[in-house]
Amino acid sequence: MSAILAKNLLAMNISIIPGFDFILNRGNDLTEFFWPILFFVKNSVLTHNQIPLWNNLFLAGTPLVSDPQALIFYPINLLALFLPLAWFFLISFTLHVFLGGIGMYFLSKNGFKFSKKTSILLAFLYTLTPKVAAYLEAGHVGLVYSVAWIPWILLSVILTRTKPNLKLSIIYSIALALLYFSHLPTFLIIAAASVLFITKKSFVYFLAGAVLTFGLISISFLPQITWQKESTRYLLLESKDVYPKWESKIEAVKAIFIPNMNTEKAIVIGFIPGALAFLGFLKLKRKHKVLAVLFVVTVGLIILNNTSPIYSLLLKQDWYLLLRVSTRFWILVSLLSLYLIGLALEKYRSKIVYILALLAVFESLLGGTKFLSKPVIKNPNLASKEVYEYLSKDKSNFRVYCLSRCLSQRESATYGLELLDGYSTVQQKNFYQHAWQLTGTYWNHYTLAVPPFGADTKNPDLKSLGEYNVKYIISNTPITSRDLILKEKIDQYLIYENKLSKSRDYEIYTPNHIKVNIEKPTGQIVLPEVYSPGWVAYLNGDMIVPVLETPSALRAVDTLPDTEWVDLKYEPDSLKKGKYITLTTLLILAGYGFSIIFRIK
Repeated sequence: MSAILAKNLLAMNISIIPGFDFILNRGNDLTEFFWPILFFVKNSVLTHNQIPLWNNLFLAGTPLVSDPQALIFYPINLLALFLPLAWFFLISFTLHVFLGGIGMYFLSKNGFKFSKKTSILLAFLYTLTPKVAAYLEAGHVGLVYSVAWIPWILLSVILTRTKPNLKLSIIYSIALALLYFSHLPTFLIIAAASVLFITKKSFVYFLAGAVLTFGLISISFLPQITWQKESTRYLLLESKDVYPKWESKIEAVKAIFIPNMNTEKAIVIGFIPGALAFLGFLKLKRKHKVLAVLFVVTVGLIILNNTSPIYSLLLKQDWYLLLRVSTRFWILVSLLSLYLIGLALEKYRSKIVYILALLAVFESLLGGTKFLSKPVIKNPNLASKEVYEYLSKDKSNFRVYCLSRCLSQRESATYGLELLDGYSTVQQKNFYQHAWQLTGTYWNHYTLAVPPFGADTKNPDLKSLGEYNVKYIISNTPITSRDLILKEKIDQYLIYENKLSKSRDYEIYTPNHIKVNIEKPTGQIVLPEVYSPGWVAYLNGDMIVPVLETPSALRAVDTLPDTEWVDLKYEPDSLKKGKYITLTTLLILAGYGFSIIFRIK
C-alpha cells in the first residue's frame, strides 16, 4: 500500500503548473539541479524510507550529504514530501519571501527603532528588490531561501548588542543555521558581518550563539569539511577565476541603478531608492558618514572584481577565490541602503519623501518584473520525451551518456535514468580526472559541468565507459565502432548500446546501500561505482573490510573464499559525529524550551 502511495505521490511531481513556466521551467539551476535532487530525495524517502546520502542521478554518483547546495537537511523541504514539487517550489518561494518581509519589518521597528509606517515600506522594498527576482529567474533556490533569514539574524544581533540574553542567542543561532542550510557563501558573509556588532557586554552571548550554530549545522558541516579535499573545490584556488567579469567600472556603477540582466551582475538598488538612501546618509553623524563611506568603498572594491584596483591582491586571498562570485557581498550594501532609506523617512517626515518611498517600491517592482519577464529560452539540444521513454523501458541497472549533453537532469530523474555526465557546483576529484579518459577530452579548470559545456566529446573511450556501466550512448551523428549496436533512432538522436558495458546485478540497490551476491569468489570484486571515502564494506553482513579505489576511480572490495555476499553502505564517520552533535544540540534547545514553558505555568 505504501509503495502505491509513494508511486502516486511521485507521479504528481512530473507536471508543471500552467502559467508558471516563467519560474518553474526556465532550464536553469532550479530545473537542472535543485528539482532533480529534491525529486531524488523524495523518491528515496517514500520508496526506501531513508534520506539519501549519496546521489545516483548524475556524475556517475557523487556524495549528496557533503554537497552544500543539496539542502537535504533543510527543514522546510519536508513540505516537499506532501506536495507536488511544482506546488512546493511556488509555496516555498512565497513563504521565504514572506518570512523575509516580516523579518525586515521587525528589524526596522524593533532593531532600527523606526516607525510602523517606515517599517512596512522597508519590508516591501526588501522583498521586492530586483535581486530577489534575479534569484528566481536564475533558479538560485538557496539564495531565495536566504532572503527569509537575514533580517532575523540582524535583528537578534542588534538586540543582543544592547540587551544580551540567552533567548536572543538561540534566535541568532537558529536563524544563522537556517541561512547555512540555505546558502553557504551568504552564511559566511552575514556571520562575518555580525562579528562587527560584538561588544564586551555581549561577547559571551554571541559565543553561545556561535556554539549553538555549530551544533545545529554539524550534521551537514562536518561531512562538507571532510569531503573538501576529495572535491574539485580546490581548483578554484588554482584557476583563480572569480565572477562576474565587468567590462568596465562604469558598467558596475550603471548596474546599481539599472537592472543588469546578467544574474551575477544584478546589484541594482534603483534611482529612487538610491536617492532616498543618499538623503538618509546626509542625516548621519560625521563619524558614521565616514564609516558608511569606508564600508561601501570596501565592498565596492571587492565586487568590482576584474576592474578593481586591488584585483591582484584579491586573487591572492583564498576566501575570495572560494566564494567564486564577488557580488555576493552586495547584500551588505543593500541592507545598509535600506537602513539609510528608513532614516530618510524618519528624519524628513514629509509627504514628498513618503511619495518617493512608494515610487521606490514601484521602481523595484518594475525592476524585478524585468528579470522575470525575460523570455524562457528552450534548449533546442534537449532530447524529446520519446528518448527518455525508450531508455526507461530497460529495467536493468545502467548509465547513459549523451555526447551532446542532450539529456535533462530533471527529466532523467523523473524517468529513473542515471547519467555519466552532470552539472553541479562541486564534483568528486577522482571522477573529474577520470572523466578526461571517459569522455575523450581534457580540461584543467573549475567547471560546473563535467564534461564542460562546449567540450569536444566525439571520441569517448567505450571500454572505460563500459567499466562505468554506460550501457547506452546517444549521439546526433553516426559513430562507427564494432563495440556499439545501433538500437534506435529518435528524431536526430542515435541510441547505441555499448557491448563493453559491465552490467550491475545487485540484490539491493539504494542510494545508501548496495548488496552484491558472490557466486564464485575471485578474491576481489570491482563495482562500477565511483569510489568515495565513507563507503564501508561488510562481508556476509558482519565482517568489516575497507572499500578500495581502483585506477579507474571505481570501488573494489577484497573478498574471502567463503564470502557469499557483500554489503556496501555509505556511512561517513563525519556524518556520525555531526549527527550526534546536532541531535544533542536539538535536545538541549528542546529542554530549554520546555523549562521556559513550565516556568511560565
